[in-house]
Amino acid sequence: MSDGQSVLVIGGLSETEEVLKAIFEPQGLQVNRIRGTAFTEKNQDHKSPNVVVIDADTDRQDRDQLQHWSSAPRVVIGSAQCHSSTRFDQSSADQYLQKPFQYGELIRAIERLLDQSNL
Repeated sequence: MSDGQSVLVIGGLSETEEVLKAIFEPQGLQVNRIRGTAFTEKNQDHKSPNVVVIDADTDRQDRDQLQHWSSAPRVVIGSAQCHSSTRFDQSSADQYLQKPFQYGELIRAIERLLDQSNL
């Protein structure tokens, strides 16, 4: 992994952001989180993230943020019910984790997507 890469967390628990920051920021990755906010100029200033992590069980306002980073590979976290009822434009690059999940699973999924983006 290289400096300048970033992971964006949309919705979900603040704990997810904290864990990802603890793991990835010492490696030179930037981790940001947005939740419950409209798309703002501050968010526009950030370049497109290398990976987006979205909690699919979160409210629609948070899920709507995905449209701004539609080209970024995603890790979608949610319940089995959510995966079948929530519409995402599916990409072969997307990774899905079913709740309850382990942070190790999430970290490995992000690392795979970051490695793929470096090819």
